[in-house]
Amino acid sequence: MEDNIALPKTMKQIQAIGDELVKGVNAGDFNQAIMDLGATICRPKNPACEKCPIRSHCLASQQHRQDVLPINIKKKNNQDIHYITGGIYYQDQLYLIKNGPDGLLANLYGCPQYAVESPYTFIEAFKEDTGLEIDVIDHVKDIKHVFSHRTWYMHVYLFRLNSDSKSLYSKKEIDKLPISTAHVKVLKAIYSCLEF
Repeated sequence: MEDNIALPKTMKQIQAIGDELVKGVNAGDFNQAIMDLGATICRPKNPACEKCPIRSHCLASQQHRQDVLPINIKKKNNQDIHYITGGIYYQDQLYLIKNGPDGLLANLYGCPQYAVESPYTFIEAFKEDTGLEIDVIDHVKDIKHVFSHRTWYMHVYLFRLNSDSKSLYSKKEIDKLPISTAHVKVLKAIYSCLEF
């Protein structure tokens, strides 16, 4: 089969062929034999064709394409996401949020961030979420963080909070919190701009 075996349509074709092959035989024994063959002889890299008991039925071996087939290209749904990430401070504390129990970075702390166009739209989104007023002070740094399936581009800005909040933490408290690796980079950049 010359089709990419990672594609759903190819998997369906393989399933249909397999269903035909196991008619009238013990499907469990057949599946075990195929798995054993794949683990010991018909390996994706360096197959041992000379030892294969079904070599005479194998088109890949007959056509000398055993080092090319199967084609197994898994597409990664890599997404580039741009955030405005806020280093929001009040006196000698930083505003952090805790992620929920599900999804990426579950239960970890980090700086607020929004997929918005500018620090001014960040201010609007932050006020809508929290009711708190902030002012933009400075651009800190642009940070890239690569996950297996997406890349974050965090455009870090410094903001001053205009009132106290229960979501503020001292540096000493932050050092004890579980912080995501991406936001450890952000915090390092923020601390380089602040005196505390």
